[in-house]
Amino acid sequence: MINLLHAVAIAAQLGTVAPTIEAPAIVVPKTSPIVAPLVAPRGEARASGPASGHGWVTGNAFMNCSAPPNGSGWMNGTVNLNGRIPVQGADGASGDVTVSGFVSLSGSCRNGQGYVTGSGTVRGSGVLYGRDGKPAGTARVSGTLFVNQYAMGSFLWLNESVTVSGSLSAH
Repeated sequence: MINLLHAVAIAAQLGTVAPTIEAPAIVVPKTSPIVAPLVAPRGEARASGPASGHGWVTGNAFMNCSAPPNGSGWMNGTVNLNGRIPVQGADGASGDVTVSGFVSLSGSCRNGQGYVTGSGTVRGSGVLYGRDGKPAGTARVSGTLFVNQYAMGSFLWLNESVTVSGSLSAH
C-alpha cells in the first residue's frame, strides 16, 4: 500500500496520471440448489401401510346329500363367494374393494338337508382414494371366514360377515 502512495505522490509531482489499480476479483463458490422434501398436500393420502375392512360376501350352491330316503348320510360342496368391502388405509385413504373366493363345506344330512360347516378365504384388490378424492394407492386384502349353516333341500345360500386385512401400496 505504501508503494502505491509513493507512486501516486511522484506522479502528482511530475504531472502525470497515477496508475490505476484493479480491485481483486471476488470469487463466489457455486452452490447446489436446495430441494424441498416431497410432502403430500394436507388431506391427500400418499403413504403405504396397513389396510383393513369389514363387510359381507354372498354366494349359493347345491349340496348333494348321499343319504337314502329316510336315512342319514353326508353332504358336501363348494360355494363361490363375492362381495364389495369398504376398506380403510393409511392417512385416511378409503374405498370399496371387490373380493372373491370360496368356502368348502361338509356335514351330515338326512332327507336331503342338514348342517354343514367349513371355512374359506376371500381375496381382492382395489384403489383407495384420499380425502381429496385422488387415488392414493392400491389395497390388497384377504380374510378368512367360518360357516355353520343349515342346508335345506340341498340348496344353500350364504350371506356371511368377513373381516379383511392387508396392505396399501401408494401410487
